[in-house]
Amino acid sequence: MRHCPKCKTVELKTAGEGGTPVLRCYQCHGMWVSLKEAEDLLMRGAITDPASMLPQKVDADGIAGLCPDGHGIMARARIEGPDPFYLDRCSHCLGIWFDGGEWERLASLHLASNLSDLFDPEHRRRLVSERIESGHRARMIEELGSELVERIDALAETIEAHRGRSEAKGYLKQKLGL
Repeated sequence: MRHCPKCKTVELKTAGEGGTPVLRCYQCHGMWVSLKEAEDLLMRGAITDPASMLPQKVDADGIAGLCPDGHGIMARARIEGPDPFYLDRCSHCLGIWFDGGEWERLASLHLASNLSDLFDPEHRRRLVSERIESGHRARMIEELGSELVERIDALAETIEAHRGRSEAKGYLKQKLGL
């Protein structure tokens, strides 16, 4: 018998008849899916069980869950977006726990197609770096205006692509008194 990793005592039930079967907790509306099943769901474009559209009922995202197949505590990946959340995955069997509504949130962020990447440390570092860079650029646009930021970006690209980029950087530093 498999139990919900978040509710702990609720038994997971098979859902998704006629489509890809998933194990669902009808208390918190979470679902347990193997990586293969997640790929099948992605190819089909939906989850056949209407309960997948229900929001999560408990604050289950705040805790790491135990693998329903008995492999211990699952790894967590922070999913960035307007409303960040965590996905849980078993490092042993690669099953993924989606709290209620998380599948749809992943799809809306266009992240459902590469679920394995979400748990890759290098991929996660790259996403954080992109988020920081995007935030910095937004602050610079607010401070300097979009026209100046675009001109600076164009100059930086031109300098980086030039064979004499070291000399150009040195000259620019000299002109700016740096």
